Amino acid sequence: MLTLVKRLGVTVLAAVGVLAVGVPPADAQVQSNAPGAVNPFFRIPSNMPLAAPPAPTPFVTPPFPTATLSSFGYIGGLGGATLYSNPYAASPGYVPGYYTNPYFPWGYPYYMNDPFSGYLTGAAQVISAQAQFMSTRAQTDLLREQYRQMRIDTHRRILEEWQYERNLLANVPDPRDIERKFATHRALNDPPLTEILSGESLNRILVNIQELERKGATGPTMPLDEDLLKQINVTNGERGNIGLLRTSGGRLSWPLPLQGPTFDEERKRLDQFAPEAVKQVEFNGQVNPKILEQMRADVNALGRKLNENIRELTPTQYVEARRYLSQLEDALTALEQPGVQNYFSGKWGARGKTVGELVKNMAGLRFAPATQGTEAAYRALHQALTAYNMALEQQVAQK
Repeated sequence: MLTLVKRLGVTVLAAVGVLAVGVPPADAQVQSNAPGAVNPFFRIPSNMPLAAPPAPTPFVTPPFPTATLSSFGYIGGLGGATLYSNPYAASPGYVPGYYTNPYFPWGYPYYMNDPFSGYLTGAAQVISAQAQFMSTRAQTDLLREQYRQMRIDTHRRILEEWQYERNLLANVPDPRDIERKFATHRALNDPPLTEILSGESLNRILVNIQELERKGATGPTMPLDEDLLKQINVTNGERGNIGLLRTSGGRLSWPLPLQGPTFDEERKRLDQFAPEAVKQVEFNGQVNPKILEQMRADVNALGRKLNENIRELTPTQYVEARRYLSQLEDALTALEQPGVQNYFSGKWGARGKTVGELVKNMAGLRFAPATQGTEAAYRALHQALTAYNMALEQQVAQK
C-alpha cells in the first residue's frame, strides 16, 4: 500500500513539471492566424479571478438589398470568372460563399486546350453525322420498298378475294332472272285483265317466245285473224300511243259521259281536227303545229270541265271519260314523234297470218296499250300467244 502511494506521487510531480516547462511567458498571448479565433493559451493574471473565456464573435450577414460580392455566384470558364445573380441570396439563413469550378483553370481535359485535338474531334463528329445520315437514308429506302411490296401484296389479295367470291357466287341465280321467270309465269297463267290490256302480259310472252326460238325451237302453225291484228296497237319505244286515231282513221267515238252539252264546243272542234290531222300525217308525214296546239288545248279544257261536273257523274262514268281523254292525249303525243307516218302505212304494226309470222314481224316493236273497243282483240291475242309459247317450251324440253 505504501509503495502504490509513492508511485502516484512521483507521477503527479512529473506531470506538473512538464506543464511548467510548456507554459509560455507571463502576459504572453499566441495570435491565431484565423480571423476571429481566440487563443486558448492565454495568460491568467494572478490578481484576476477565474472566469469563462469570451464567446467567439458570430458572423453577421450584411443587410439586403445591398449587393455584395457574396450575393453573386461564380461560373468558371476558359475565359475566366463570370458573375451571375444568385437567386438564393435573399433566403433566410443563407451563408454567402462562392461556387468554384473544380476544372478551372487546369482541370479541363487536355483536348480542350489543344487546337489539333479539337480539329480531330470535330472531324470525327462530322464523319459520325455523315454515317448516321447514310444509315437513316438506307432505312428510309428499305421502308419505301417494304411499302411498295405491301401494296402489291394487298392488290393480289383483293384479286384473290374477287376470284373467290366470283367462284362462290357462280351458281347463285341472278335475282333479275328469278324476277323475269316469275313475271313470265304470271303472264302465261291467267294474268289480270288490266295487265293484258296494258300490253304488259303480251310483251312478256313475246320476249319468252323470241328466246325459245333463238334456242332452235320451231312452233306450230297457228293462224291469226287479219282483222284482229288491225286492232292491236304497237310502239317502237317512243312516247305516246297512236291507237285511238289509227284504228278509226281519225274518227272519234266519244263515251257517253262526254256527249253532254257541257262538252259540245271542244268535242265538235276535235271531231273536225282529228281526221284532218290523220290525213296530214298520211300524206305529209307530219301535222300542222297549230292544229296540234288547238287539239291539245281542247283536250285540257274537256278535262277541266269533267272535274267541275264530277258530282253529276257516277264513278264508272268518270273513270270511263277520264280514260278516253288520257288515250286522246297519248294519240296527240304520238303525232308529235318523228316517224309517225309508219303507224298508218303499216310498217309499224302487228302483221302476219300466223303467230310465228307475227313474232318475226314484231322485231324491234312492242305491244302498246289497248284503246276503246279493242279489248276483245287483246284477250284473243293473249290466248294465241300463250298456246304458241307452250308448244315451244315442250319442244325445248324434249331436246
